[in-house]
Amino acid sequence: MSGAPGEESEAQRLEREAKQKEEADEAARNQFPPPPPPMTQQNFLQYMQMLEERQRVTMEQQNKFFQELLQQNRVERPENQGVTLSDFKNTKPISFAYAPEPMDAEDWLMDTERKLNTVGCNDLEKVRYATHLLCGPAASWWDNIVAVYPADKVFTWDEFKRKFRESNVPESIVELKRREFESLEQKDKAILTYVREFSGLSRYAVEEVNTEDKKKKRFMRGLNPQFKVQLTMLRATEFQELVDAAITLEDDFKQLQDEKRKKAKFEPKRVVSNKPNMGLSFKPRFNNNYNSRRNQAFQTANQIVCRSCGGKGHFSKDCKKPRIICFGCREEGHMLRDCPKRKNGGGQSGGGGNRGGNLRELEEQETLRQVELHQLGGGGELRSSSDRYASDTHSSWQSTF
Repeated sequence: MSGAPGEESEAQRLEREAKQKEEADEAARNQFPPPPPPMTQQNFLQYMQMLEERQRVTMEQQNKFFQELLQQNRVERPENQGVTLSDFKNTKPISFAYAPEPMDAEDWLMDTERKLNTVGCNDLEKVRYATHLLCGPAASWWDNIVAVYPADKVFTWDEFKRKFRESNVPESIVELKRREFESLEQKDKAILTYVREFSGLSRYAVEEVNTEDKKKKRFMRGLNPQFKVQLTMLRATEFQELVDAAITLEDDFKQLQDEKRKKAKFEPKRVVSNKPNMGLSFKPRFNNNYNSRRNQAFQTANQIVCRSCGGKGHFSKDCKKPRIICFGCREEGHMLRDCPKRKNGGGQSGGGGNRGGNLRELEEQETLRQVELHQLGGGGELRSSSDRYASDTHSSWQSTF
């Protein structure tokens, strides 16, 4: 059953609502674009180059504006009229209170001087407008400087710059920053952090980075060894090319380390057990050749015969038994008092008393010698010296008979 004229059917209404929903979705997509993809290393480098290009274009436009403003002031302003404060403020100068780094103060001074020259300020106007930009601690410093001099003292621009640098850019701090740059190394810092520190501190040692080669060599000297070796083979011609290669190399190195950590996380760990393995077989430390050489050495030792005691297994110099030698006949095995060759009745001939005294003295000496030989184990030196002594004594003994 059809509806009244002018009324839409159910199918038309559904079609109209679907069309309206599609239009609303299309409008929402156009209003909120999809998020950009994640930035990669290559995109980051392109982005940095784009920012540098924009900064260069902005600086060119700003310089062009200042040149046009200077030309306009020269045309419209009479020669006897100076630059007004509003003309200087059109250059958008920056006020100065204090600088955390000495080179920040130097940057402010150079930027202010460039803008003062752009609007055509004379020497007195430069001092007046530059001191107008001082605020906070810097303004108090300048008030103290002015208070020291007479009221009619007129400061030149060179005097202002010298005093400003003495206060905010002292040579002692510049020297410390230069030494810090000379000892700068990457160590555990990222490449970008090292580049920022290198760029900031290199301003205090301009003579070390005033050429591309010096700058590259100094940058390479502070890099870590794992980057230095590979970048040396690159042979970059420009400093920025070397920096880009170092950033890319560091990113590759991090990815490699992440892959190793992921693999180590899923690989099974080897557990070392301290329990002894009963299935192991132990081999003797010495082989059969060693045992045969050892037995042969024992057999050789048993064949050695001592010439002193007649025993086996040692030499006469190592003999422990005492060696008894007669002082009368110099034969072994008995002492002088038991010598079978000793003559009886030695006291019947003349001088028998003396012979008896000599015999007793010789017996006492022989007894002491035998005791010494027993204590020393039959030493070779004592026997040889005793033999010489026995020979002398024997000759004297024979003379008494």
